[in-house]
Amino acid sequence: MSAALFKYRVTDGGSPGRDKRQKRKVPSLPAVGERKATRTRIVLSNTNALPVRELENVGAANLADEDRVGSVVGLDDELLEQLRDAKLFRRSQNWSLFHRPATLVRHETVALGRLVQQINEASDSPKPAVRQLITGPRQSGKSVLLLQAASMAYTSKWVVVDIPDAIEHVNNHHSYAPLDASEENGPHRTYVQPSLTAALLSRIAYSNEAVLQALKPQTTPPDSLFTKAPKTLADVAIYGADHPAQSWPVFTYLMSELTSPGRPPLLVAIDGLDHWMGPSSYRNSDYEIIHSHQFTPVRYFLDSLFSNTTLPLPNGGLVLAATTASNKPTSPTFSILLEQTAALNNGLDPSNPLFPLPAPYQKLDSRVASLLDTAATANTTITQLHGLSKPETRGLLDYYLKSGLLREAVNDNLVSELWTLSGSGNVGDLCKLAVRSRVDPAKVLTTFGTSEGIRRGQGEHIPKSARK
Repeated sequence: MSAALFKYRVTDGGSPGRDKRQKRKVPSLPAVGERKATRTRIVLSNTNALPVRELENVGAANLADEDRVGSVVGLDDELLEQLRDAKLFRRSQNWSLFHRPATLVRHETVALGRLVQQINEASDSPKPAVRQLITGPRQSGKSVLLLQAASMAYTSKWVVVDIPDAIEHVNNHHSYAPLDASEENGPHRTYVQPSLTAALLSRIAYSNEAVLQALKPQTTPPDSLFTKAPKTLADVAIYGADHPAQSWPVFTYLMSELTSPGRPPLLVAIDGLDHWMGPSSYRNSDYEIIHSHQFTPVRYFLDSLFSNTTLPLPNGGLVLAATTASNKPTSPTFSILLEQTAALNNGLDPSNPLFPLPAPYQKLDSRVASLLDTAATANTTITQLHGLSKPETRGLLDYYLKSGLLREAVNDNLVSELWTLSGSGNVGDLCKLAVRSRVDPAKVLTTFGTSEGIRRGQGEHIPKSARK
């Protein structure tokens, strides 16, 4: 029998198989960091959406105007790069739906804009310094409000220092080491986080590059801190970003320079503050849990928020911290702290019987509870975010319509319906209902409670010809 009669080539084992002369192509693994870059990639534009021609750019002046409430303003290219370098965009904020990034002006935005305007126009020294906590339910716009504050700061030539996600400092994903190697383990031992501090300095250096390039050091840096004397504060920040082992002393030196007289105002923005109000996932050499407040960056920013001694802000500025509700950790002590701070803002004296107190025999975190003592002297206030008002909802829906993402006419009935269904104007739910939902309202069954609705609920088959 000739070999031409065989359909497959017979291998050495006697069974048909692939040609061994052909080498198998082994798929190459992705490069280091490529998968994380893909996972964390944020798309800020959508060329399929219609461009809104009359969109005005963000500025400190228009965000402080009460008449702008309910309107949408865009982010220009220069500001966009600064916000991107500061990593203030989040994947859950629906930036990829629209032709260009834009944000809604709310009453809380105008209040922040007026604070920025007041600090810019103040001529006396020290200028006003405001410390504020931003709270609210899930998807109520807390992170976007921080982004709006940073936008006003960048356009006003401030210096912005931001923590885009506070959980990074406590989730045991980054390097850490004792600040003093000779100190023994214990509740008072402090730790540095070199890689996170270097990343913080990198964000400061590149998002504030134009401002820092014009500022020169006024004091002599500590000995052996720099291999070469820096000429500008931008050189200081870049050196700390490139040398993680020296990042913490470089950061403290940079902040001392930025808070010296004659410097521009400062904005400190912290997102996800709840994660700093309890034990972390890190452990010391004795395998004991390290508290979040034992890390030097965490302690520094908490003192900046709840005290006016660590970060005095003589040139004026804002210290803003937003809580989180999406992945909120359990912290009863912090909940009591928020209630007590709100009571102090309302003028309630701690000796008043109505002043909120912990339950009897409730175990409290002494580190978190001690923040209330300095919060009163620092005049830390709370801004509670709620849903949008009806005019703000209409302005947002008009922007959806102009972008080609809403297929219905914006009228009072639609505004009231979506405002109600979104839980009194919750921004995240409003976007889901108006843009992401693909259900035709005309085809939604409204037979609930009727005999037809009961039959359908019991699974009775309805012929296609009988359907309406």
